[in-house]
Amino acid sequence: MDGGVSWIGFDDPNHVFYVLTGTNVALYNIASMGSGPRFSIPNPVDRLYVMGSNLVTVKINAEQTQFTVYANPAAGASTNTAPVARF
Repeated sequence: MDGGVSWIGFDDPNHVFYVLTGTNVALYNIASMGSGPRFSIPNPVDRLYVMGSNLVTVKINAEQTQFTVYANPAAGASTNTAPVARF
């Protein structure tokens, strides 16, 4: 891996997309293209998919296909509301 983007996974319901580069995953807002949280996964993978409240990574080789499920950091964010000042 040369450090370039290896896969992009879209999460339309939460208005974000994930960029996979080796073992690093970055979250971006679709509308603003603003960067969100970044995190690392333990091993390099080939693909990243969004399935509801889960992120699924896939590693494919000649003998097997390995799936790993992580919590989707963007799931539930659409229900967050801004704080309201009360006097």
